[in-house]
Amino acid sequence: MLRSHVTLAIFKRNVSSYFSGMLGYLFMIVFVIAGSFVAYNDQFFTNNQCDLDQLSAYFPYLLLFIIPAITMSVWADERKQGTDELLFTLPATDWEVILGKYFAVLAVYTLTLGFSLTHVIVLEILGSPDWGMLVSTFFGYWLTGAALLSIGMFSSTLTSSATVAFVLGAAMCAVPVFLDRIPGLIGLLAWLNIREPVSIPGRLGDFTLGLIPIGGVAYFVGIVVVFLYLNAVMVARRHWAGSPESKQQGLQYLLRALSLTVTAVTATYAIALVTGQFGFDIDLTGERLYSLSNATEKVLKAVPAEKPITLTAYVSKTVPESYVPVRKKLLGLMRQFGRAGGKRLSARVVDVDPLSKEAEQAAKWGITSRRVVSQAGGRISQEDVFLGLVATSGYDQVVIPYFARGTPIEYEMTRAVGTVSKQERMKIGVLETDAKVAGGGMNMQTFTPDPEWKLVQELKKQYEIVKVSPNEPIKKDAFNVLLAIMPSSLTEPEMKNLVDYIQAGGPALIFDDPAPIWVGPQLAPTRPKPSPGGGMMGFQAPPGAPKAFGGKATSLLDALGIEWQITDVLFDEYNPHPRFPEMPKPFLFMTAKGTGKQDPPINAADPVTKGLQEVVAVFAGEVEKKNGSKFEFTPLLETRRKTSGYVAYGDIFKTDFLGRETLNNDLRYNPDGERHVVGARIKSKDGDPPVNAIFIADADMLNDGLFGFIEEETDLLLDNVVFVMNCIDDLAGVKDYTPLRSRRPEQRVLTLVESRREKFDAEVRERMKEADKEAKEKLEGAQSRLDKAVESIEKDASLSADEKEIRKMTRQAAEQRRLDLEKSEIERVKSAEIRTAQVDANENVQRIQSQIQLWAILLPPLPALLLGLFVLVVRLLDENRGISSDRLVQR
Repeated sequence: MLRSHVTLAIFKRNVSSYFSGMLGYLFMIVFVIAGSFVAYNDQFFTNNQCDLDQLSAYFPYLLLFIIPAITMSVWADERKQGTDELLFTLPATDWEVILGKYFAVLAVYTLTLGFSLTHVIVLEILGSPDWGMLVSTFFGYWLTGAALLSIGMFSSTLTSSATVAFVLGAAMCAVPVFLDRIPGLIGLLAWLNIREPVSIPGRLGDFTLGLIPIGGVAYFVGIVVVFLYLNAVMVARRHWAGSPESKQQGLQYLLRALSLTVTAVTATYAIALVTGQFGFDIDLTGERLYSLSNATEKVLKAVPAEKPITLTAYVSKTVPESYVPVRKKLLGLMRQFGRAGGKRLSARVVDVDPLSKEAEQAAKWGITSRRVVSQAGGRISQEDVFLGLVATSGYDQVVIPYFARGTPIEYEMTRAVGTVSKQERMKIGVLETDAKVAGGGMNMQTFTPDPEWKLVQELKKQYEIVKVSPNEPIKKDAFNVLLAIMPSSLTEPEMKNLVDYIQAGGPALIFDDPAPIWVGPQLAPTRPKPSPGGGMMGFQAPPGAPKAFGGKATSLLDALGIEWQITDVLFDEYNPHPRFPEMPKPFLFMTAKGTGKQDPPINAADPVTKGLQEVVAVFAGEVEKKNGSKFEFTPLLETRRKTSGYVAYGDIFKTDFLGRETLNNDLRYNPDGERHVVGARIKSKDGDPPVNAIFIADADMLNDGLFGFIEEETDLLLDNVVFVMNCIDDLAGVKDYTPLRSRRPEQRVLTLVESRREKFDAEVRERMKEADKEAKEKLEGAQSRLDKAVESIEKDASLSADEKEIRKMTRQAAEQRRLDLEKSEIERVKSAEIRTAQVDANENVQRIQSQIQLWAILLPPLPALLLGLFVLVVRLLDENRGISSDRLVQR
C-alpha cells in the first residue's frame, strides 16, 4: 500500500534539489528559447498559418536535450554521493521512492512546458488560433515528455556519473523517437499488419491535429509503466546483486520485463484498434473534424435495409508526410461509417502496393495511384499513392479516384453513400456552348474528341449529367438545374432559348468570362464568333453568326436584371500566399476573412458561400444590378475595396512579333477604392417572372487549367469546386450536403502580418500613382513643346506653303527624336521609382516579420528568466538572514 505522505516528502526533496542552483533554470530558458526559434522560423511566416506546426515537427527532437538534463541526476547523484543507501534505509518502500522521484521530474518538466505556453499568447497576438487544437497539442507535448522521463530515469540508474547519465538518456530516448526510421522495421510491421504509428513523432502527430486518441494515450502510458518497472528492477537489484542466486534472479526479472513489455505493446495496439473502431477518440478541433455530422448520420439512417451499401477504400500502406492527415482522416471515417451504418453499411479498407493484385483490383474501379513528390530528411522522393474509394449498392456505384489534400473527405463519403442509396439521381443539364464543357466535339487542331472537363467528372459523382442543346427550346422539367458556361458564345436564336428557360423559372447556374484565358481566349465576348468551318486548308468559310453578347445590354442580362461590362477585367492586389509573390494581379483571391475593417469578400450570410474559406477567380468581370431591376441581387463573391479595380481587356495582353498574346507586365494597376461583385444570386421577389439564377463573371475558375494548377500546388487549398457544388445544390433545393463541404480546418492566417503588409502595399500604390503622375506631366510638357514648334512655323508668314511643310517635317522629326528620348528616360525613371517602392515595401515586410520573430523568440523565456532571478535574489537574502551582525564583515 503506497503512502502518499512518503511519496510527497521525496517529491519535495527532489524538486527543491533540482532548483537549488541556477542550472535548472538555465536548462528551462534554453529549452524555451530553442522552441521559439523553431516555432517562428521563416517557414512559419511563409505558411502564413496561426499554428504550432513548426514546433510540433521538431518537438520530439528538442526533448532529446531537455529530458536527459532533467533526469540525469535523479539516481546518478544519489549513487555518487552515497545518499542512495541512506535513502533506502528510511521507512519507505522502493515504489514510494520511485514514484516520488518520477513525480518530481514530471513536475519540473511540466513547469518547463508551462513556460512554453507563452507561445499561445504570441499566436493570439498574431491571429486567431484554434484553441482546441492548441489544448490537444500541449497535452500531446506533456504525454511525450512524461514517457521520455521514465526512460531518462532508467538511464540514470545505470551509472553514478550525471554526464554519462545525460548521454545514455539522450541515446535511449532517441530509440522511440527514431523508431520508424530503422531500416526494414516498417516493412516488418506491415507484414505483421500493424498500421498504428510506432514512433513518438507518429503518435504525437495525432495530438497536433486537434485529436486526443485514446490509443495514443495508451501508447505513452505503456512506455511509462514499462520503464518505471525497469527502474524498480534496478533499485531492487541491490537486494540480490552478488548473491549466489543473482544470475537466476536477473534472468527472472528480465523475463518479467519482457513479458510486461509485450503485454504493454499488445494492450496499446488493442486499445488503439477498439477505440478507433468505436469512435472513442476525443475531437477538440474548432470545426469538430473527426466527429460525424448530423447530416452524415441522417444519410446513413436513410440507407434502405434491403439494399445495403459497401464502402471499399483502397489506401497505400505508407504515404508522404503531407498526406498522413488525409490517410488518417479517411481510415478514421471508414471506421465511424462502419460503426454508424450498422447492417445497412459495411466498410472495409484494402491496403494497396503499386504492383500488387490489390492495385489491379482498384484499377478495375478506375482507382489508380498518383505520383506525389515529397521531401524528408533533405531528400526529395517520389511515391505512388493510392487514396481512393468505391461505394456500391444494388442501385448504383460511385467511385472517388483520389482524395487530394484539402478534399472534404466526410462530404465525399456521405455524398457517395447518399447517391448509391437512391434509385434515381438528380439531373444536371449542361448547356452545349463553344466551351465544350461536356466534351464530345471534335478538336480540329488535334483531330481528337474534346474531353469533358474535370468539373463534369466531379458532378457525375452525385448527379446524372444531361447534355442540353441550345438549338431548340429548353424544357424546364427535363432536369433539376441548368449549368451554362460561356453562353456569350451562343448565337441570338440559341440565346433566346436560354432566356426563355430562365424566364420560365428554370434554375440556372451561369458562368461567363470577359477574358477566358484557360477556357479559350478565342471565346472572349469582345471577339467575333469564328465561322462554322474555321477556314481550313486555305478555304475561306462564310462569316460566322454574330455573338449574342454584342454589348452591355443583351437579352440574357436583361432577363436577369444585371449589367456586365464585357471589356473590363477585375484585378486585386491582395495576395494571401507569400510563396507566390509574382501572381498576376487579375488573380482574385477571395477569402472568408476581410483585412482591417473591411467586410470579407465571401458572403458568409448566404447558404451557398457560408463556410467557404478561399475562392480564386482568374481575369474575372464585374456584375452589377441594373437600375430599375425588380429582382433580388445578392452578392456572393466580391473584391476588396482598397486593393481592387478594373482594367480594359485589351490592355492586359500584348502581341509579340510572332503574333502571340502574352501578359502585359508593364501595365499599371490603380485601385479605385470600390468593391466589385464577381458573382451574385438573382432571384424574383414576387415570382413574376420566376427567375432563379446565379451568375458568375468568370469561367476560368472551373477550367482544367486551374484544376491542374491546384494539383501542382498541393498546399493551395481552394474552394472553387465546393462553391460550384453548393450553387447547384442550392438551386436544386438540396440542403444536406452543403454544411459538410465546409467541414475543414479554418484558414487562420497571421492577421497582424497581413495588416502590416496591406499598409505597405498601399504606400507602394501611392508612390506608383505619384510616379505615373510625374511621368505624365513630363510627357505632356514635351508634347507641348512639339506642338508650339509646329504652331510657330504655321504662323510664319514669310514662308511659303511648301517651305512650311518641309520645315514642319524637319522640326517634327527632330522634336520627335527628342521626345522619344525624353519618353524613354521618363519611363526609365518611373520604372526605377516603382521598383524602388516595391523593394522598400518588401524590405518593410521583411523587417516587420523580423521584429515579430524577435519578440516572439524573446517573450516565451521571460517568465522562466524572471523566476530564476527572483529565486536567486531570495537565496542571496536568505544567506545573510539570521547571521549575527558581529560575524559580518565590517567595512
